[in-house]
Amino acid sequence: MQVCDVSVVDGTGDGTYPVGQIITVVADVAPEGKKFKCWSVVYGLAQLGDSREATTTLVVPQGAVEIKAEYEDIPVVEAPTEEPTTEAPTE
Repeated sequence: MQVCDVSVVDGTGDGTYPVGQIITVVADVAPEGKKFKCWSVVYGLAQLGDSREATTTLVVPQGAVEIKAEYEDIPVVEAPTEEPTTEAPTE
């Protein structure tokens, strides 16, 4: 049985697995101010279940593979401010 190394950067799932085995990979918690964006392939051929999900599957290929969790900034949304009124109150 052929086995291959799987390396997961910024996540869990590292190990040596039989070729063709389906494993689960999980991204680390995003750093403050960021959110998970996607998985990227650093090297090798990776067949991922859904590269846009922080927890997904990977089919172990016939050769070493390294994948990496990518993060992006969370957009800052500023609350609208009310303009002060200059009108005098009516009685």
